[in-house]
Amino acid sequence: TIRDDDTTKFYVVNDASADQTYRYAAPGNSIGNSALTTGNTSPRGVASNAAGNTVWVADANRKVYVYNTSGGILGSWTAGTLSSTAQVEGITTNGTDVWIVDNKTDKVFKYTAAAGLLSGSQNSSSSFSLNNSNSNAKGIVTDGTSIWVINDSTTDKVFKYSLTGTLLGSWTIDAANTSPTGLTIDPNNVSNIWTVDSSTKKVYQYTAAASLTSGSQSAATTFALAAGNSNPQDIADPPFGLQSVAIPVPLVDTGSVTAADTMANRVLQAPMVMAVSLRVVPVPMPWLGTPASDVAMTALHRIQTTARNTDDFMSTLGRALLLPQAPMSLARTIPIVSSKPIHLSENDAFEIEDDISDLIGLLAKKSSRTISA
Repeated sequence: TIRDDDTTKFYVVNDASADQTYRYAAPGNSIGNSALTTGNTSPRGVASNAAGNTVWVADANRKVYVYNTSGGILGSWTAGTLSSTAQVEGITTNGTDVWIVDNKTDKVFKYTAAAGLLSGSQNSSSSFSLNNSNSNAKGIVTDGTSIWVINDSTTDKVFKYSLTGTLLGSWTIDAANTSPTGLTIDPNNVSNIWTVDSSTKKVYQYTAAASLTSGSQSAATTFALAAGNSNPQDIADPPFGLQSVAIPVPLVDTGSVTAADTMANRVLQAPMVMAVSLRVVPVPMPWLGTPASDVAMTALHRIQTTARNTDDFMSTLGRALLLPQAPMSLARTIPIVSSKPIHLSENDAFEIEDDISDLIGLLAKKSSRTISA
């Protein structure tokens, strides 16, 4: 069964005797860690993209190290323009551009199209100065529209800026969150803000705080970091699973479903080695003039799932797609299972999208309904 306690929700970089990236599930349980590469000995910032397939770690040495989600090094590049005395304290990306915050100069530097870099160096294309109150910046995050910067000062705050550096406002974090060293958002659902604290060694969740521009807010919940994650420097939120890929599946009645038309006769039996989830939600398609449903596939990233057998999967999917419209009135998640624990990469996800489309077509041939994908 697919659960939310075995899929990476957060990365937290650690600067200690062992420099590592720790992975945490949504409830806050630690699900592993990986060593940073040689040279990445003073990590100060971490970022992930909306696809959840790449991790960037900024080091005090002004280099950016690029990793895959398993911790494998893909390459590195030097952030130019920064002075030799720069104090890098955070990195963020919208998947194309990269921003780095320097708390020596109290500036944010933009590196255009640098998300694709794996070697060499690049100078910043622009920069902006932080607000005077935003001293000792400790982390930065963007959704591609706004930028949030957290500071560790007399009053610890989150400052919100436009992409060009116009201050939109600020708000004070929880008093218990005494030594913030980073912050993150979910790039696919910009609402909550999470911060990591090097003193309390906890992650703090500020519910719906992305829209805040004034006042203060207490943390709605917290979780403790793993014992080895003793000097956390920043936090990143890869989406809980990859972005959904919608596959419209109009269902057109060609006859009633009878008791004699059994599932055993209608469900294609085929081996499946994958782990995804299907969310079945009815949606109207008036231009077709027929009932329809939208099968939104979310390829859950780095899932470990223990399956019963492929027949269970086929039966479940068959019931969802082929039974009359009435049972589909409630949205539900359908587990697709595998015969052993697996890890799912982004490439696997795109292949699965094709597999699901093919599968829908094959199921249609076995059913008394016409299904077009």
